[in-house]
Amino acid sequence: MADFQRTFSVVGSPNGSILVSVPLAAAVFGSILSGPIADRIGRRNYFFVAAVIQVIGSLVQITATSFSTLLLGRIIAFSAIGVFSMLVPLCKFEISRPEHRGRLIAFYQLGVTFGFCVAFWVAYGTSHLSTDLSWRFPIGLQILPPFLLFIGLFALPESPRWLIYCGRATEGLATLKSIENNRQRTLLGIGMHMLTQLTGINVLLFYLPHTLLSTGITEVNSELLGNGVSGMVNMLATIPVFFFWDRRRILTGASLMMAICMVATATVLGVYSEKNGSESVYIKNVIATYSILTLLCLFIACFALSWGPLGWIYPAEIYPQLIRAKAMGVTSASSYCFNLTISQIAPVLFKYITWGTYVVFGCSCLLIAWIVHAYYPETRGRSLEEIHLIFSGALIDERPGLHHPSTAAEALDRLKIMKDDGIKIPI
Repeated sequence: MADFQRTFSVVGSPNGSILVSVPLAAAVFGSILSGPIADRIGRRNYFFVAAVIQVIGSLVQITATSFSTLLLGRIIAFSAIGVFSMLVPLCKFEISRPEHRGRLIAFYQLGVTFGFCVAFWVAYGTSHLSTDLSWRFPIGLQILPPFLLFIGLFALPESPRWLIYCGRATEGLATLKSIENNRQRTLLGIGMHMLTQLTGINVLLFYLPHTLLSTGITEVNSELLGNGVSGMVNMLATIPVFFFWDRRRILTGASLMMAICMVATATVLGVYSEKNGSESVYIKNVIATYSILTLLCLFIACFALSWGPLGWIYPAEIYPQLIRAKAMGVTSASSYCFNLTISQIAPVLFKYITWGTYVVFGCSCLLIAWIVHAYYPETRGRSLEEIHLIFSGALIDERPGLHHPSTAAEALDRLKIMKDDGIKIPI
């Protein structure tokens, strides 16, 4: 937007990259520090703190008149986003029944995609304004969600599992000492967020204008319209998640479909992109342009009904109660770390291998499908205690339709019997 560029000068300077990468780094610290803080002051109190931080960050951004002030506001706001991305799934899992757990996190992801969709369309709607309202209004809307959250928190009870946790200091210390035995679950949780980023979804969303430009769409309004359409697809494709099947099956199938979309996109770009010397001449074939747009929308839809929600569902449900907050702080931080890494690598790939970038992410999606199939156990429909038994080795029969202990007491009894029999059980 013209006024935004005149005010902050982000085009043709390192400021544009700084405006994206530095706030992501702030989100990393917000996530990784949120686990210990949530355990110390409670989930509900931490929500209050994060909501206030988010409002402050938004206010700093909307009143900014210099690049440094805008960056400071984004850093503050993103630190709160890092907290929310850990705290929301954590609280949902600690208060939900096993059969509702997936749908509750799907609501969370639906909210995220709804936010993307609204942001894209608001930006498109204000792009024609010549004043600073063209960017201050979209940024100002960020104040509304944390404000509503702050009000709603007064009706939110504290997590009962956290309250129980606070009254069992001896068990808490014992679990902290044995946290090394949870390496497998921590690696799986971090891996889930890493694989989510390696699908290339955020590269596609962040650099969508660049992608649209390569297809022959050159007008700013057309690029913003493409953003809006992709946001709409992202949101609508999240809705079927409320009815989806096994975690592993949908993650594997969606990864394969996303790989096909990426490779097909690279193929069309490779065939129809024209070159004049060292300069690329973008696609002029209308059919090729619409084919790429269709493939990209299909890719976004596959992600929205699989990795989008399950990337948050799976890590939150595999940890035992007494380390869940700390472990989720680490895994949520890993999401922003890999997001930051990919966001720095992508421009280099687009510059030097152009359409080959999509081949890279297509191959990555194929590898991801194999990793999920080989290493990630199915957790759909299991109670948190049953999942604990799966990772402790006490759940011998893992058939999806067969249920074992459905309460913490039954699970602990099972573990106690095995311990009495001399079987070594990892915590």
